[in-house]
Amino acid sequence: PSNSSAASDVYKRQELTSRFDAALRYQFKDIVFEKTKFKGKYGKFGEILLEDNTTIGKFDFSKGIVELDKEGVEIYAKKGESYIVKLEDFELKGDNIFVGGVVEASECIAPRDFVVCIDSTDMPVCTGFAMVSGKDMCELPHGVAVKVKKKFR
Repeated sequence: PSNSSAASDVYKRQELTSRFDAALRYQFKDIVFEKTKFKGKYGKFGEILLEDNTTIGKFDFSKGIVELDKEGVEIYAKKGESYIVKLEDFELKGDNIFVGGVVEASECIAPRDFVVCIDSTDMPVCTGFAMVSGKDMCELPHGVAVKVKKKFR
């Protein structure tokens, strides 16, 4: 490859890394995944990796959001405070978590936010998208709180 082609590839990689770093900071305001890198090409998804090449999630280019996988969720559940929904201990069946199963939810949660659901021992149960605000999850008498995206049990 020519030098201009190599320089162009480096620029593209820096641009993509900058995009997903910005998405991580925007989406998970209270935690920074340190020493992350990006793998993939511009398209639907790109993997986000830690320094040791452990995948922690995917960057969805079409939505502009980061979707954490199990390793990323475990890190976030330990360090994060925002976008956490604490659930009663129950076996998760189906694709919805109802407000009756929510014990506590971060007040910063807005509808359509990506959230991490944990149990009473702070272990990840699932990820999903909030259907109502964090405040409403704790105050509404009935309704869907979270549309489940990925289950971990």
